[in-house]
Amino acid sequence: MPVEMGLWRVDGQKLTRVVPTAVSLESQLESYIESDASMLGEALLIIGRQVPTAHGGFIDLLALDETAAVYVIELKRDKTPRDTTAQIIDYGSWVATLGRADIQGIFEDYQPGIALEEAFTEMFNETLPLEVNSSQVLTIVASSVDPATERIVRFLHEEYALPINVVFFRHF
Repeated sequence: MPVEMGLWRVDGQKLTRVVPTAVSLESQLESYIESDASMLGEALLIIGRQVPTAHGGFIDLLALDETAAVYVIELKRDKTPRDTTAQIIDYGSWVATLGRADIQGIFEDYQPGIALEEAFTEMFNETLPLEVNSSQVLTIVASSVDPATERIVRFLHEEYALPINVVFFRHF
């Protein structure tokens, strides 16, 4: 069950609650995360934005962590409908089929002229492992989550150890 903490502005002795608002455009949220993916709670190297899948969908953001696990990041500027869970699992099933060359190709399309190995070393101060994409992490980013999505994500995580997370993003 998510817990929401209030954010307050202090002006002298006066406290004023700061009211969160939804991000007006999903592309704006993409840009925020693309500029600093650590806001998702992990050190991540973004390797692709609006990545087309073989099944006709577009993954909002793809990233690597320091172990070269691939993060599939699906953004919703408002509340998540429960089909978001099916969408990210579909994307994750496609990403799981990608090899090192595929991941490098996605990065080259995203950052032409920059080698994935160089970007990885710059980000993590480590050499890119030989095995890339040995695991996937699915992350839904939204301003809130509906009860069905929360129930499904919890079930998949607890019963099947599926690495799926929901991150709340609000702006003030």
